[in-house]
Amino acid sequence: PELVEDATAGLRREFRDTLSRLFATAKQDGKVRPGSADLWAAVWLTVVQFALERVVAKDWTPDHPSALLALDAAWDAIAYRPVESPVSRPL
Repeated sequence: PELVEDATAGLRREFRDTLSRLFATAKQDGKVRPGSADLWAAVWLTVVQFALERVVAKDWTPDHPSALLALDAAWDAIAYRPVESPVSRPL
């Protein structure tokens, strides 16, 4: 059991680190909001994990509206969206 826990923890850490690097690159490309890539990886992963747990528990199907909304929310939480200037907004 200890070996499985160690392997799982290592894989989890490796996955989170890979996400952080991916989001850091996306941040440089202007696709992820400013801030720590580690933070955005944790936020994204937490929301996606929530949805995955519901699907695995068979509370939701993969195409259940709540599962899809959770995935959208994960991306919305980290996506860069420039703030429009009040002058540039149409009336």
